[in-house]
Amino acid sequence: MRWKRVRGVDYLFRERDRRGNGTLLGRRNPETEARLRQFHDRKAAAKQRLAQIKAQLDEQARLNQALRLIAAVCVRRATDGLAEGDRECGMARIRMRTRRPRR
Repeated sequence: MRWKRVRGVDYLFRERDRRGNGTLLGRRNPETEARLRQFHDRKAAAKQRLAQIKAQLDEQARLNQALRLIAAVCVRRATDGLAEGDRECGMARIRMRTRRPRR
């Protein structure tokens, strides 16, 4: 969400995609400013929560890798967006990953 100026008037704008499509939610007034402030507060809280969850998953993945369990390692790889070509999560993939040096 952001402010968008249309014909000299500021509107609260919610973007739907990267091409700039979205919805105008109303002219700038105390209500829309509070709505934008609430959006930014909730977004910051969600980012902080995500960072905490990723840290916990990293710790759990290291432990599970050491114990040769696969659940948390699979979840962690999925949250990374299948970064290094990890399309499946099985014992063969995990054994291969344990041989490579960690970043």
